Formats: sequence, C-alpha cells, structure tokens
Amino acid sequence: MIPVIPIIALTVGGLTSLIICLAIVYTKNFHGRHTMDQSFGIQKIHVSPTPRIGGLAILIGLGFGWFFVPEAISGLLGLMLIASLPCFLSGIIEDLSKRGGVAERLFATIFSGVLAWWLTGYSITRVDIIGIDSLLSVVAISVVFTAIAVAGIANAINLIDGFNGLASGTVLVCFSALGLIAFQAGDVEMAKIC
Repeated sequence: MIPVIPIIALTVGGLTSLIICLAIVYTKNFHGRHTMDQSFGIQKIHVSPTPRIGGLAILIGLGFGWFFVPEAISGLLGLMLIASLPCFLSGIIEDLSKRGGVAERLFATIFSGVLAWWLTGYSITRVDIIGIDSLLSVVAISVVFTAIAVAGIANAINLIDGFNGLASGTVLVCFSALGLIAFQAGDVEMAKIC
C-alpha cells in the first residue's frame, strides 16, 4: 500500500512557515534587539545581523499543518509536537537571551525524548546489533537510548543551523530516507509523518 501524501497539510504548513519566516525578516526592526544574531564572533558566517527565531516559524507551520493531516496520523503527530515543546522552549529562551549552555540544551532535548516516549509509548527497541538489541528489550534502557538519540539528532541539526539552507536540506534528506525506510517496513503512519 502506497501512503497517501497529505498534500493539504504540507501546503498549509509550508506556506504558514514561509509567511512567518518572511514576517520575522521584514519586522526585524521591531524585535531585532531581542532576536538578532550578531555577525561577529566565532562560527559566525552572516554578513549582517540575522534573526535567530526561525524555529518559531517551523513550530507554528507544523501546528497549522497538523490541523489538516489525515486522522490516521494526527494523533501521533500531535503528541510529537507536544513532546517537542521542552526543546523548543529551551531554544527560544536561548535565542532571546543569547545565553544558554550546552547542558541546558542537552537536558531539554533529552527531556523531549523521554516525554515523546511517555506520550506515545514508542522507543527504540532494535538496532540490529547483537547484544545491543537484548539490552534495548529492557524498557528503561530503551527509553534512555531513545532520549539520547533524540538529543543527539536535535543538537547535531542545531550545530549546522547557522548555515543558510544547510540544516533544512539535511533534515529534508533525513526525513525522506526515514520515510522510505518506514514505508518499506510497513509503517505507513510513520511514512506519512515523514
């Protein structure tokens, strides 16, 4: 069975995110002193100050798109959006205060991973490595492994986020690959979410 791509949800979510991104850029004179990343410093590649709050547009776009996804996936996607809130709030606080340590970001993303398991019941239980799979059959170990994996992926994307288009392109490739794997494994719901 080929999953039906939720075109309306993708369109609404993408357009909402685009509109909010454009609004953030065009209204930077109003909020810039709180939301702009300076162009000087280590690992800064922008020529001029750039808004740091693009994650806001992504989350709102996902929220609007969620209203239009098929019922079969709306429950899981809604729970995943709720689980992402600790990570999102940590990022927004860091973006606005321009202060935040690695430990706070890591704790927030680990908490989001645990919350995702608690809300959905899903965790990584198999990686097809002899010995590891038997460890992952223990729920506590599986949840810790899942939370660390979520934190690792979120922070890896955050590290490449300063380069225009690099993070979004990387995430697009990752979700495409994950969607194909989910489809091949017969997990139509996850393939649709991807």
